[in-house]
Amino acid sequence: MNTTARAIDVSLPIVALFVAVVGVVVYIATAMVAPLNGEDFALTREMLGASAYDRLHWMGERSFVQITQWNARLGEQLAIFWLSVPRIYYVFASILSFVIYAGLVGIWSRDEGQSSSFSRSVIYALALIWLFWPSYEVFFWITAQSAYFQPMILVVILLLMYRTPNAIDGLKQSGLKFVSALCLAALVGVSFENVPPALGASLGLVLLLRGRQYWTFRTMLPIVALAITWASLMLAPSTGIRRAAYALMYPGDPSVMHYAMRAKNVAAQLFGTSGYLILAALASSVYLWRVHQWRQQVVLGWSVSVLTVATVVAAPYTEPRAFIVPWALWFMFVIAAAVRLDIRPAARTVLALLSISSLWFPFQAHMAYVDFARSLDERDAYIRIIGRTDRCNSGIVVGHTDRQYPYKYLNNREQWYVANQAYVSGYYRCKVTVQ
Repeated sequence: MNTTARAIDVSLPIVALFVAVVGVVVYIATAMVAPLNGEDFALTREMLGASAYDRLHWMGERSFVQITQWNARLGEQLAIFWLSVPRIYYVFASILSFVIYAGLVGIWSRDEGQSSSFSRSVIYALALIWLFWPSYEVFFWITAQSAYFQPMILVVILLLMYRTPNAIDGLKQSGLKFVSALCLAALVGVSFENVPPALGASLGLVLLLRGRQYWTFRTMLPIVALAITWASLMLAPSTGIRRAAYALMYPGDPSVMHYAMRAKNVAAQLFGTSGYLILAALASSVYLWRVHQWRQQVVLGWSVSVLTVATVVAAPYTEPRAFIVPWALWFMFVIAAAVRLDIRPAARTVLALLSISSLWFPFQAHMAYVDFARSLDERDAYIRIIGRTDRCNSGIVVGHTDRQYPYKYLNNREQWYVANQAYVSGYYRCKVTVQ
């Protein structure tokens, strides 16, 4: 290897590492300033000065109401918890979730038995996630982080247990792994309404393709547990209540034309937010399949992704964050390809340049959240001050911000704030009127 090649070999991982560290620092700074947004106000109340007992008592009451009357998903209960504890605990959990996901990307991407590929995968994941990830709302909006990003981590951990023949053998041979898979499957089943059917079908497909020797009690029971807990979620009275409410808000006959229009809307939302990630994941998957014989991983990852996207068609409306599991898997394919290509000096140069360009996005997101928080924090301070007067009962009139930001950075939920003033008033325990 000549001197230039050797210099490139040494410097490029350092570039990616530098970007990864800076990205984590900016993540921490942004998580600390991100304000309560939209639905956050429905899942907690003002907790300043509340004791630990008061917080726990509120969590229990609010979670019971949410489970029985609106949404029984695990993520909703996590949101109630994180919105009700001191903010620093949520910030720590958010950062930990971000880093854990990068670690899971490293496990998915590494060559079995090679620890160096794991560390490089984690570095590239933390460096490139800002460039490829379609929306940061699942990082910094508390409800979305709790209800989507954290449950997504459970899905990925479960998938890792089926990603290769060796991984499935470990599940067959280890009682601890089997119990872990069983618990994870049960939690995943109550975490999403659209993901468990796609996940269960994909895990079953992998076992079917591997052959009868993999059809064992320990490999099949987690799929059964997933199906049972998902069925309990779908049959819960609160799910029926929410389904009926959405039927009134989004009326439509279950006809072929209706589902064709839904499919068109889902495709538009998917490619509008994630097109470049899909293209990168497709190219990466072809490379991994042809060059590195990634058969089972590609089948598993893409079957989960495609089926998850397909299930969104059955929903009454489309929120891009419903694609979070496909996003996570597609990004994992990109990093798996990147870490195998970085042995080539030219490829490592490209990855270094992509890492550097990725830094633009967290700083832009941070500035967006600082700007958004400024107006919302001023309003919050005004309500708290006026709330000490008689106007707490007669009514505090406040405005809202219409400023929109790129969806990649921030999802402004002020329309929800305006439309749900009863929850806002409940949060402050004062009558609040939003204009």
